Amino acid sequence: METAAVFDEFLEMVEADIRTWQESEKGVNFELWRRDYDPSTTLCMRMEMKFPGISTDIAYDCLADLRVRKKWDHRLESYDIIEET
Repeated sequence: METAAVFDEFLEMVEADIRTWQESEKGVNFELWRRDYDPSTTLCMRMEMKFPGISTDIAYDCLADLRVRKKWDHRLESYDIIEET
């Protein structure tokens, strides 16, 4: 699938009514929802987080940089970089 199509699909999920997602976990500074994408292979997760006292650049790096994320995020089974930007 080409990058534009993947991004369009991503935006569709981001803009979807949250009531179409199943709440999975909730904490003081985060909420996590899940939804089957292809029930046999793929689960989508949607998260809203607050990082009090953390700059946006640091928060972004911890979430988006797979080298950093591998150190703390043990929920993901594999980490594949599809495209470097």
